[in-house]
Amino acid sequence: DGTLVFVDLRTGTRREARGRHTAVVNGVGFSPDGRTVVSTGDDRDVIVWDAGSGELREILHGHAGRVFGPAFDPSGDTVFTVGLDSKVIAWDLSGRRRIGHRAPWATGSTLSPELDLITAASPNGSAVAYRTSDNDVIVAKAGSTQEVWRTDPWTAEPFDELRAAQHPSLEGFLSEAITSLAFSPDGTTLAVSGEHQEVVLFDAGDGTELRRWS
Repeated sequence: DGTLVFVDLRTGTRREARGRHTAVVNGVGFSPDGRTVVSTGDDRDVIVWDAGSGELREILHGHAGRVFGPAFDPSGDTVFTVGLDSKVIAWDLSGRRRIGHRAPWATGSTLSPELDLITAASPNGSAVAYRTSDNDVIVAKAGSTQEVWRTDPWTAEPFDELRAAQHPSLEGFLSEAITSLAFSPDGTTLAVSGEHQEVVLFDAGDGTELRRWS
């Protein structure tokens, strides 16, 4: 429904952001220092949030289609988003420049033929996580096709219960599609979320499941 929810991993406390997308949220990412959150959505918007308070800082416009990502550079001053308008935009969050730089989206991938728009890079640039066509999650060494680990993040029971409970008119809207991947600021944890209505935390090094919400 376009709402962002912040979860304190130490206490499990949930807090809704003070604002929302007007359509489905496709991606969420934290800056390396953990103070800023950027989200992307089907409404073509890129929204910047204060991670501590949940306040909406700014809405960035520039894409002409659904937006995915985001990915921060190591400094946290620039965030990259990709859209179905075939553009990658680098947004300067430092306040010195307000216009994103557009670049054509590459038609091929040097990482894997399975690579699509749902990707995340570790803060130190050593690893990349991506979604496969059958909704597995793969973590690979950056610049290589070598898999570090691969897993199906979803459990069958909650998904079957959700599908059985949905109204017939909504058939087809609930799926196992992964919509967001994000590394923690220290690069040790990978968060996975999607239309399955679960959020799962994995050890980024070996793929061990750490925690699950549904």
